[in-house]
Amino acid sequence: MKKLAFISDLIFTFCVSFLFTLCFFRFLRVGLFLSLALSALCGALTACAVAAVLNARRKKFFLKKSDAETQEKLLVHLALLSDEELTDYFFRYFQTEEGNEPPTRRENLQLSVGENFFYLHFRFAPVAADDVADLFRIQTPQTKILLCAAIEPQAKALCEKLKIGVRTGEEVYAALKKADVLPQTYLGSDEKRRRKFKLKLWFAKTNARRFLTSAALILFLSFLTPFFYYYLIFGTVLLLAAVFVRIFGYDAPTQ
Repeated sequence: MKKLAFISDLIFTFCVSFLFTLCFFRFLRVGLFLSLALSALCGALTACAVAAVLNARRKKFFLKKSDAETQEKLLVHLALLSDEELTDYFFRYFQTEEGNEPPTRRENLQLSVGENFFYLHFRFAPVAADDVADLFRIQTPQTKILLCAAIEPQAKALCEKLKIGVRTGEEVYAALKKADVLPQTYLGSDEKRRRKFKLKLWFAKTNARRFLTSAALILFLSFLTPFFYYYLIFGTVLLLAAVFVRIFGYDAPTQ
């Protein structure tokens, strides 16, 4: 759910609720200022209820997508780091883990933490069986654990046979996120493109439907309320906004 769409839905809900309740209170001959206050309260309560529903849907359907995007950026970032930088990064991570013994560095891409020996293999290509064989040749009495982005099925089967633990990208991302040590900036991430994407959302053609729907409802309500001219002006402004966005707006951008 895009942030702009979320805000647009709340504004639309508030306006519709406000207008309906304002007409109702004025029909009951409630004072103008009291009607405005009560209508604003009803609009705010309705918008809060809609926000709660939309947030629940967002958590259910869109947080996984956000995690997947961040995980992909993280794995690209780790693959672009030098061996020394990658070792330093995980060295700092193991230092933050509660209950762990202090990590020690054997050499680049190799860390010892208590009874475990971690081997770092973050590349764009999945871990192959030959890479597992290289890890097997490393002499250590500790339990070997391979940290990687992805691993080939044959290589994974070999790890199981050789008693080598494997933690792939999803598990690594979950652990780093839980420890709150995800990078502040990601190598290979195009921040300019992201800013341009967010800017285009404000003028996306898809917003025309929202403006048009709002305008139609408000213009229809103008026949049911004593405030005919206010509804007519507001509805016309929204109608013109819908036409403007439809003609000059961007197609829905993708990221």
